[in-house]
Amino acid sequence: MDIPDIASFPQTAVGTAQKIAVCAFAESAELFASEAAFAASQETQELKWAAQSFIPSGMFMDENAPEGARPAARALFTGIVRTAEKRHNTLTQQPFYYCEIATFGGVWSVVYPAEAFADTPQQGNVIQGEYWLTGRLADALAPEATPQAPQKQGFWQKLLGN
Repeated sequence: MDIPDIASFPQTAVGTAQKIAVCAFAESAELFASEAAFAASQETQELKWAAQSFIPSGMFMDENAPEGARPAARALFTGIVRTAEKRHNTLTQQPFYYCEIATFGGVWSVVYPAEAFADTPQQGNVIQGEYWLTGRLADALAPEATPQAPQKQGFWQKLLGN
C-alpha cells in the first residue's frame, strides 16, 4: 500500500508489527445485483472469478521495469457489499460512494466516484474492480496536548475581577 503520511510515523513504528487502516480507491468497477448475476456474467468465459477474490496485481512487475522499481499499490478484487452509503467530500462537497466489501481474505473500506454507479450499491451486491491501495497506522498515537500557560491578568481584569 502507499502511505501518504509516512513521514509522520513515529520512529518506534519502524521494524515493528502495527495495525493499519487501509482504503481502496476504485479505478474501475462493475456492479452485479447478486452472486448469481455475477456468476451468470461469466458463463461464456473460460476462466471464472469467485465472488470473493483478491489479487495483488501491483506485485506483478513488467519485464521492462527499470531495475529497483517497486511494486505498485494496486489490487484487483471482487467482493460482496456489506455496507454502502453515499457521502460527500468535506473539501470539495463532491459525492462519492463508501462501501465495505467482503473479499477473500478480509473486508475492505472502498471509495468509488459517484459516477461509478447509477444508484447506491446494496448489501449483497457484488462489485469487481481495480483499486489503488493506501493506508496509515490505525493505532497511531494522538499528539500530546500542549499544556497551556496560565493567562496573565491585565490591570483592568485584576481591578474588575474578570
